[in-house]
Amino acid sequence: MGIVLTLLAFAASWKYGRRSLGAGMAVVLTAGYFYGILRANFQDSFSFFLYDFAVLGLYLSRLTLPNALSPRYAKELTTWVRALIGWPIVMAALCALFPQHTLIQLVGLRSAIWYLPFLLLGASAVAEDLTLVARTLAVLNLVALVFALGEYTLGLQRFYPLNATTALIYRCNDVADYSAYRIPATFNNAASYGSVMIATIPWLVARWQMPRMALLERWLFGLAILAAMLGVFLCASRSTAAILFVLSALLAYYLRTRMSYLIAALGFALLVGYVVSGDNRLQRFTTLQDIDYVEKRIQVSVNADIIDLMMEYPLGAGLGSAFGTSIPSFLNHLMDQKPLSAENEYARIGLEQGLVGLTLWLGFVVWLVVHRRPESPPHWKLGYQLMFAYTLISFGTAFIGCGLLVGIPRTALFLFQIGMLARNYPLPVPGHQSSGKMANRILHRSTIAAQQAS
Repeated sequence: MGIVLTLLAFAASWKYGRRSLGAGMAVVLTAGYFYGILRANFQDSFSFFLYDFAVLGLYLSRLTLPNALSPRYAKELTTWVRALIGWPIVMAALCALFPQHTLIQLVGLRSAIWYLPFLLLGASAVAEDLTLVARTLAVLNLVALVFALGEYTLGLQRFYPLNATTALIYRCNDVADYSAYRIPATFNNAASYGSVMIATIPWLVARWQMPRMALLERWLFGLAILAAMLGVFLCASRSTAAILFVLSALLAYYLRTRMSYLIAALGFALLVGYVVSGDNRLQRFTTLQDIDYVEKRIQVSVNADIIDLMMEYPLGAGLGSAFGTSIPSFLNHLMDQKPLSAENEYARIGLEQGLVGLTLWLGFVVWLVVHRRPESPPHWKLGYQLMFAYTLISFGTAFIGCGLLVGIPRTALFLFQIGMLARNYPLPVPGHQSSGKMANRILHRSTIAAQQAS
């Protein structure tokens, strides 16, 4: 069954990716949302690649279109992508220098470079693509909430059988004084559920507050925002709850001059707060009040021993060698050494790619912050502001956790929006496709206008 699902994911992303970038992204996101629960119930080696093949179908569908990933979309970004991909490939070519098995290093190479082309896809998106992605996320969030509520009331066993794939889910029973599990909905684990819900909020809010929208669609996005907020507390992740509070504060600030939307946003917050306050299982985030615990948690992530390890392995210990890189269970027997401890995304990069790889990523983050961002498309200004804030928060908190660059499907969505923020020209006007002669003329005019403005 795994091979059938994998081939279907590839065929669908190829077909719809040829139709438009937004349609292809919709298929990839759908595969990512259901990857965890499908893999848990169809546990074979083929199901591990279901999401990868959906991504591959999208890549191939866009590469076969003229100028779909042209460097002119974002010249500086393209240079960074080449560097971030090139160095891990060099390391993979020198695999004999590192202790890990070659197959493990190839899995590590996948984690290091596989999602980076989403940066270029995001840079080539048009307004219609953004709208389709936002609508897809709204529907998927509601579906995920239905599964989450089912797991909450009926128990995880009805949805996730206990096996090697779901072992992590069943180890996370630290909710309500260790009497309940964190809720993963349809994802690999509860942390993935929460992180994806947070990543969708800028998209959902951007679309929800647009003028002249049909009432039914506005209700859809309003419910999807509520689903995302409830999902953060159902997954019982403290870090995602903290990010939600920060994004909510920023949203209130951005909406301060738009009273009707501000009142609606406050209504969402009050409704979610009422639900959360009545159930101890949704209140794991309250442990953030324990300052001593928070300090210890940060000390675990920002561990001085990690710096010593990086000094011991200046070129890295080999791709796939650090904690946080997803190694499939059927390859665990090939691990020549235990994963090096690094519950810290920057440390994971440094331990696997060495000081060169870590320097490249830190340089990219700095460039992204100081890079002159293009003018946002009509009605997407608030969305771009929230996306940029979310990007800064994500990179800023990456030192206290792993998964930012290897999450399913969070990483694809995260890098896609970074590509949007890092392009060299304003987004093409709505009503045109991202390929074809008319779209190419629009892109050319937009590039010239951006150059004249600078």
